[in-house]
Amino acid sequence: MIQNLWNKIKQNVALKDLVLNSLWSIVGTFISKVLLFLIWIFVAKLLKANGYGEFSIIRSTTMLFADFVGSSIGLAGTNYIAKYYQNDIKKVERLVGLFNVFSFVFGFFFFILSWTFSESISINMLHKSELAIYLQASSVVILIASINNNQYGILRGFNQYKTISKINLLQIIFSFPVYYIGTYFFSLEGAVFAYIFYNLIVCVFARIELRKLFDRLKIKPSYKDCVVEGKTVLVFILPYIISGFIIAFLSWYNETKLVAIPEGYSQMGYYSIINVMALIIIGVSFMVCIPFVSMMSKYQNSDSFILLEKLNIFLPLQVALLIEVPLMLFPEIVAWLYGSSYTIENIRQISNYMFFFVFWAVYRQAVARFVAVKERTWLYLADSVTFALLAVILFAYFYKHGVVGFVWGQTIAYITVVVLFLPLYLKFHILPVYVMKDSYLKVLFGIPILIFLFSFLEISILTRVVLCLIILGGNLYWFWRRYLISIK
Repeated sequence: MIQNLWNKIKQNVALKDLVLNSLWSIVGTFISKVLLFLIWIFVAKLLKANGYGEFSIIRSTTMLFADFVGSSIGLAGTNYIAKYYQNDIKKVERLVGLFNVFSFVFGFFFFILSWTFSESISINMLHKSELAIYLQASSVVILIASINNNQYGILRGFNQYKTISKINLLQIIFSFPVYYIGTYFFSLEGAVFAYIFYNLIVCVFARIELRKLFDRLKIKPSYKDCVVEGKTVLVFILPYIISGFIIAFLSWYNETKLVAIPEGYSQMGYYSIINVMALIIIGVSFMVCIPFVSMMSKYQNSDSFILLEKLNIFLPLQVALLIEVPLMLFPEIVAWLYGSSYTIENIRQISNYMFFFVFWAVYRQAVARFVAVKERTWLYLADSVTFALLAVILFAYFYKHGVVGFVWGQTIAYITVVVLFLPLYLKFHILPVYVMKDSYLKVLFGIPILIFLFSFLEISILTRVVLCLIILGGNLYWFWRRYLISIK
């Protein structure tokens, strides 16, 4: 059966390309994310809830400035380079030059901004003046991450997923001992140093691999004429930059409000241990399916485009369900992983809500890939801003409930935005009607809702095991029968 499926895939150029790229993403992402998860467990156990909350807010503050610029440029690199590198090398050279300049200038600007205002932020927003020195030190991550997101975007545009997997593995291998030894002997100071090292080492590896790639393809980034591509690319990037900044800033603002309540840094620590697991689910789903941006750009006129559009949504949701359903049914896993210092009465409620809204977040990632391919980024800007504003307003309403109110707000915001903007995505032909009307999509959304309701019931472990196996097994079988074996 599997051999028959593989024979069908080999005869379909688009799907063969997708599977080979996704395979490397899956292998590299799975191993690197598992090792990264172990790092966060060690760090969380060594720092305890309060110290881990401090470390988490330091990371959030620096990544506030780094992600919204770097990820936007990275997505543009993936989209435009995949579209042109096979038939217009000169254009690609100008694009690479433009992306390089853009990522460095913006990264450097926000690095200086963060360094300058670190003391003010630590006193007025984080309410801990002693964190200023750590914020200043980690500000360099803003510049590094901006450059590296751009480098990863370029590599994806050239379909270098095997190379990216190698870089991710090397990053974890080199960083693992630094994180453990640094945190064990120097506590928060060592964790912050390891965090800087973790970002720096991957930037170096990515730079080395890009130079090898450019030498092999005889590509020289063009800085002299790169402004020629500025208008087209800026129209694509600008909405992502604005939306990324608003989301990052308002999310960070919510976190600063969380740490301001009594025992706030401990509550931030409780939130962060679940958030690490949630981000790994989102990250694995994203990395497994990131080839879809370049694939859909490359094969827009192919007979396989309809299947690619369906898999763009169904496959990441499958990945998310496989990880989060067991975590929602067995909240004991959290206490087992992190130890007694993180065992609090409402940790089950926190984890249930967070794993539930992760599914909606993965869906919005799939929508973002459609938006990138269709180049209708301004609508996604409105979507993102609405979500961020709702999250802030709802947390303000639930503020007295602390971290539980924080996750309530995020959950309601995700669901509301998905429901509100679905008609608009259909109207502007960003989401294909035949995908959204597919009955299987309703099943995929029904599963986390069902599990979410079951997760609050007091049922035996044996019953939960049976339920988990039936739901996941039945879902995978249906996906296999309905889509995979019907590939032409």
